[in-house]
Amino acid sequence: MKSLYFLCLTALALAGQVEAKPISKLHRRDGDKVACRNYKTDFSEGLDGWVAAYAPDNTFKQSDRGLEMYLIRPDEYKDPKHYKALDDGDEDGPHNEFVGAGPTFNSTTYMHYGTITAEVQSASVGGAVTAFILMGDGNDEIDFEWVGEQGNKVQTNYFWGQKVVTGVNDKEVDVNGEPSHKAFHTYKIEWTPEHIKWYVDGDLTRTKTKKETCEDKENEKNCKFPTQPSRIQLGLWDGSKQPGTAKWARGPIDWSKHSSIPAYIKSVTSECNPEYNDIINDDENE
Repeated sequence: MKSLYFLCLTALALAGQVEAKPISKLHRRDGDKVACRNYKTDFSEGLDGWVAAYAPDNTFKQSDRGLEMYLIRPDEYKDPKHYKALDDGDEDGPHNEFVGAGPTFNSTTYMHYGTITAEVQSASVGGAVTAFILMGDGNDEIDFEWVGEQGNKVQTNYFWGQKVVTGVNDKEVDVNGEPSHKAFHTYKIEWTPEHIKWYVDGDLTRTKTKKETCEDKENEKNCKFPTQPSRIQLGLWDGSKQPGTAKWARGPIDWSKHSSIPAYIKSVTSECNPEYNDIINDDENE
């Protein structure tokens, strides 16, 4: 699921990343290959390799638990109310006029096919959305998203940036054992030119092949499959702004009951496909 509000946050995050470090330093190429680093970030040890691209005051801290992200109550807020949506495609339904502020983090290197893994404990409150994403500059996207109060499920999704369509490519998959908002679980995305695979705690939960996305499946032409070099993005956002998004996110958030809502990232691992990436070492200057 994608909301206009989250798309705006993503645009702000992109702008913040470019200000923090020029794109030429993030996207170095050797021929037609993307500069990609194999690494594991243990957030209990620090935030090296990551940019806090959008991070209002008090929305994150680094601790022994890892990267602690917080959704902060808006300065002004009202009880959820009902209103008639105006020709925007959203259904009527409860929503919040004011939304909480949360952080977005971007990795400082790109990947063109490979595997990313994260240890995540998601937010627990309905309306709060925790995100682990591969995001291309042209809006290609592959993701895991967790909606509060749904501890036994996680949303998997992908978007083809040339024509972003919501509500089509998403699929819920199971999270077994302890609820996702009470314990850390391990989530992995495997991305190749031929397929995307989503794993939860080592178990394959979903596969999407490029061929399935093609209008001409026999010849694999006119395909709507993510192919853009992408960076890893982590975030926590308030899905309460639009009625349709609030319903999907199990919201809206009743901010009279919360001053902040946490989610935690223990670690992120990136493994680049050497066929499509120029593998760079930690001691190289970017």
